[in-house]
Amino acid sequence: MVRLNQEDVSTPQQMRKLVQNEAPASQLQLQVYREGKPLSLKVTLQESPDSRVPSAAGKAGQAAPQIQQAAPMSPEEFGFQVADPSESLTATAPFIATILPGSIAHRSGLIPGDEILSVNRVQVKTFEDVPRVMRAEIKKSKKKPLIFEVRRAGIQKLFIAVHERAKLGA
Repeated sequence: MVRLNQEDVSTPQQMRKLVQNEAPASQLQLQVYREGKPLSLKVTLQESPDSRVPSAAGKAGQAAPQIQQAAPMSPEEFGFQVADPSESLTATAPFIATILPGSIAHRSGLIPGDEILSVNRVQVKTFEDVPRVMRAEIKKSKKKPLIFEVRRAGIQKLFIAVHERAKLGA
């Protein structure tokens, strides 16, 4: 059982909703169990990076400058963060904790909560495996998408192609 500000939390979705209702810099009381023992934590919320929209400042009538970026190599560069299953109430594999709206991961169809089972058929067991396997697979071929095998909602297994040219809704 987990509690947030004296309220019982039973699912990651419920936790997400409670946290979303709080303002940045709010202090929250979190009660969790680690290794079978209750642990009380005070946490301070920070503004999510995806809530800050970058602007392309330029003179009227001018196009924003084009910035050439290197090919994405890590979960963060693809627009998602991976978490350890111990940070979840239900996950048994590394899972997607957050996704930046409009990012490669978002456009490709990954969603928060997806458990990552493999990348290009290479099994991942820890959240540290995910970026390591991604980098190795990208070095093999930068033009091919990464194929993520994910478990969604604890039961549905999907294969999702993650590629920087993915289009939203495609």
